[in-house]
Amino acid sequence: MRKSTFIYCILFLSPSILWSQVEYVLPVGSAKSGAITAMANDWEAIGVNPANMGWQSTDLVSFSLLDLGVGLQSAGMNMKGIHTMLRSGDTNQPSTAKQILNVNHGINLFADMNWFAFSLKVNKIGTFAISVNDKLVSNFSISPSGATLITQKGHISDSTALRKLIGTSLSLYQYREFNLDFGRQLFEIGGADKANEDYYVNYNVRYLNYLGQGNDTVQKADSNAFKVYGGIGLKYIWGETYFNGNVDNEGINADYAVQQNFPAFTPLSATNPGHGLAADLGLSATYKKWTFGVSATDIGSITWHQSSFTIADTAIFGLNNFGKVIDKIDSNKIIDFKKNSNVTMMLPTKLRFGAAYQVSKRVALSSDIIFPLNNAIGNLAGPYFAFGTQLCVWKVLIFNIGIATTTYYGTSVPLGVSLCAGHTVQMYFGTTDVLTLLGKPTNGNVSAAFGLIRINIRGKKQA
Repeated sequence: MRKSTFIYCILFLSPSILWSQVEYVLPVGSAKSGAITAMANDWEAIGVNPANMGWQSTDLVSFSLLDLGVGLQSAGMNMKGIHTMLRSGDTNQPSTAKQILNVNHGINLFADMNWFAFSLKVNKIGTFAISVNDKLVSNFSISPSGATLITQKGHISDSTALRKLIGTSLSLYQYREFNLDFGRQLFEIGGADKANEDYYVNYNVRYLNYLGQGNDTVQKADSNAFKVYGGIGLKYIWGETYFNGNVDNEGINADYAVQQNFPAFTPLSATNPGHGLAADLGLSATYKKWTFGVSATDIGSITWHQSSFTIADTAIFGLNNFGKVIDKIDSNKIIDFKKNSNVTMMLPTKLRFGAAYQVSKRVALSSDIIFPLNNAIGNLAGPYFAFGTQLCVWKVLIFNIGIATTTYYGTSVPLGVSLCAGHTVQMYFGTTDVLTLLGKPTNGNVSAAFGLIRINIRGKKQA
């Protein structure tokens, strides 16, 4: 086997785009310290806590284009190891590959591309929001002996390569979802009664006429109420790619539902290999400077029109194009190829708890505790904890920094920066763990989040 053929074999067993995050949050979460269950509002609350869209602070209209979150994470990864992996011929490549791709659950790969999102507040009814986004979730682990093939010189037989790869595995799925969310206030306890409310409104009008400017008298009276909000999000899912395979003594075994032109994006239709439904449910509350939230997200599944195969004759190794591999699979020219009945894959359901406190107009604190509710591919391995701080500077710059930890992957420090042209136009970028970029020795998480543009339009202030 030539080295180029081996590299293709690895690509066949791993995604062609290496994307990930350990705590899989939307791109906004990566730029806002990961603790957003009681912070996100407007369309940001989609996939986090739809109840937050009912908050009175929500803008009349909010619109966003091209929010992207990508990354790569492994318990054995660091920046030095990444540089070694990229240096062709480095004698440390095999041991580095073994450390990054084989230790503690291999390497996690995730991505989230939010094509557009839009939210609209309807007075006395609530806030509606929609979004369309693509998600990719994957885990890849190479066998210890397979890592040595990276720098193997000379011809290697297909059977030898296959034997060294025993223990290698890949799980991957990619899907597009359409979200329709709604949130509103359910009830309130305490606060000003109707008589006092009229007084506050009249006082505010007189104060406005006297000074030529408004005040927050009504807001202060209103903030003494304990308000409870509810929300629901519904998702229709088009499954684009599903692959779950491993190498054992019998060869390469895999279940799959792959489009012919993967990984290119394709128009959505009834012929997609997967379809599904899911929901997000949430409650939140506000009291004075506090906000609280609890939600359950991604409650649902995808049903794939699945096939399976076993490659025992290694004939596929000679192909150098992914499309040719799929063509050969679909033409029934591989040993033990068979069609299976539909298979249902659960989405990574999570239970989220959050709290936030507005210290001042420029400083806010937030915290999250997130629990996985199933063992679906891409879900958390254990509880996730995060604490974050948001700092506004000169009304044009917002810093978000926090600390987060979860099972197997240690501590990370999310960092995000938002640029604002007043309240109306915003953009942001961030990373899930700035420590990795600074030379963190293990538990590396190389990720980036980017929001191209967000436009907010405030409505007329209600008394």
